[in-house]
Amino acid sequence: MKPEATIVIPTFDHADTLYVSVRSAQLQTVRNVEIFIIGDGVPEATRSIVGELSADPRIRFFDNPKSPRHGEPYRHQALQEARGDIVCYLSDDDLYFPDHVEYMRSLLHGADFVNALPLVYDNGEFRILAVDLQQESNYHVIAQGYTGRFGLSYVAHTLEFYRRLPFGWHTTPGDIATDQYMWRQCLAVPDCRARSGFLPTVLRFPAPSRIQHTPRERRLELEEWLPRLLEPAQRERLRKNCLEYAVRSAAREMAEAVLFKASISGWSPAPIPGRSAGERQPAKIRTQSADLDELREIVAMQAEQLEIWQRSHEVQERTASEWERSYRELERRYSAMIGSPVWTIREKMLRVPVLGSGLKYAGRLLLRGTR
Repeated sequence: MKPEATIVIPTFDHADTLYVSVRSAQLQTVRNVEIFIIGDGVPEATRSIVGELSADPRIRFFDNPKSPRHGEPYRHQALQEARGDIVCYLSDDDLYFPDHVEYMRSLLHGADFVNALPLVYDNGEFRILAVDLQQESNYHVIAQGYTGRFGLSYVAHTLEFYRRLPFGWHTTPGDIATDQYMWRQCLAVPDCRARSGFLPTVLRFPAPSRIQHTPRERRLELEEWLPRLLEPAQRERLRKNCLEYAVRSAAREMAEAVLFKASISGWSPAPIPGRSAGERQPAKIRTQSADLDELREIVAMQAEQLEIWQRSHEVQERTASEWERSYRELERRYSAMIGSPVWTIREKMLRVPVLGSGLKYAGRLLLRGTR
């Protein structure tokens, strides 16, 4: 039976988390999928884990040598063999909610390129990243590379759209993340129909903030979270918390933007009946006023430091000019000396063997006499 989706899981050295990530792909509500694990110079531990997982006939392992970046050309090669209608991606240290593929499939009806709501679990807290590809300004900001905003696991596209790309996955320049480079290529296609979903269906565990964690600790973290994502009540509770977080964040950003404009323009709120002058100013405004005073002090200090540096720079420039004048004077005197008649006669005498030896001997005697 032809698969409904191809799930691409690139991997390098996350052998421990890979096992749990792949489990989240295996446990999708859409069962008819193929799972491509694409190795990029993997260690033996990864091969051992893939061996355990290979009992699932939906899994294929592409074992490749290490590439210059993250094995992008290997993804392209594997996708030549893909049979799914849609292509989803999963980082080897992230987790799918069980309905991720189903949600991506629904978003891709009438679209080429989609993303789920980016949800990040970092330092014990959740963060969401606002992305709306239906908004033209947001679309162009991402397409033109001004911001990345979402990573590998959140994105899906149709296989047909991938085959229309100019070149697909290929080795990425060193100054940009591989997934962002790929998304920019997709969104640059003139007739790309892009859409954003506003439901979290992936939980991302960023590696940079876990650099001190052992591989076992990282695996245990994913093993702790996978059952929660699989359990319907906990999954829905997490999604409600995300909605609450989004509303609170939007309200905070709006208030901070208004208060910042107010602090710049000198605006102060009107008195509130029944409150004293000290009370009528909200704590947030008082806090931001103190922050603004502190910021002004920092700016003043930096301006003072800049003035000191400028004065020092002027002194250094004057010293350099004096050195250059001294050097030019020495150079002039040297040129005059070697061009003088006395110097010319000396040079000619040194070229005569007898006279030259005698002059050198006399010079050595004079040197001894001065010691």
